This record gives sequence, C-alpha cells and structure tokens, in this order.
Amino acid sequence: MNYIFFTSLLYLLMIIIIYFSKKRIKNKDTVLYSIILIVNFLGLCLDLFQYYIIKNDFNSSIVYSVSKLFLVYIIIWTFFFGTYILNLSKFKKGAAI
Repeated sequence: MNYIFFTSLLYLLMIIIIYFSKKRIKNKDTVLYSIILIVNFLGLCLDLFQYYIIKNDFNSSIVYSVSKLFLVYIIIWTFFFGTYILNLSKFKKGAAI
C-alpha cells in the first residue's frame, strides 16, 4: 500500500512542476487551481506522515493530533474545490449557453 502514496506524490509533483513552469492567465480559476494543487500536495505529505506514525506505533496523542490535522486538510480541500467548481459553473455575461 505504501507504493501508492509515493507514486501519487511523484505524479502530483510532475503536475505541479509542469503547471507552475508555464505562464498562465491570472484569473480566479487559475488562482483557485493553484491553491488546490498546493493544498493537495500538503495533504499528501500529511497522509504519508500519518501512515508512517501509525505504522511505527508512535504515541497515541501524536496520532490523534495528526488525524485532526488530516481532517482539517479535508475540510480546506473541500472548501477550495467547491469554490473552484462553483466559479467554473457560473454563467459569464454574454456567454452562450
């Protein structure tokens, strides 16, 4: 199961490098997508750390704290992803349906 985390991390790093190495139009969509990429990267690192501390039987208070941080990450990611979807689904003035 551990190899899935590392392959996900590698794939996400490739997407981040490709996305941030190119010029983009500065609008709400691209800013939100950039935030989602960064939050997703941090969440994946947090998930890897959580896997490591659970696998190695660390103190239960550390596991509890990291689990709470992971739940906060899920809430933050859901907020930004929902905002991104709502922003994409808005009708623009003068746009054809």
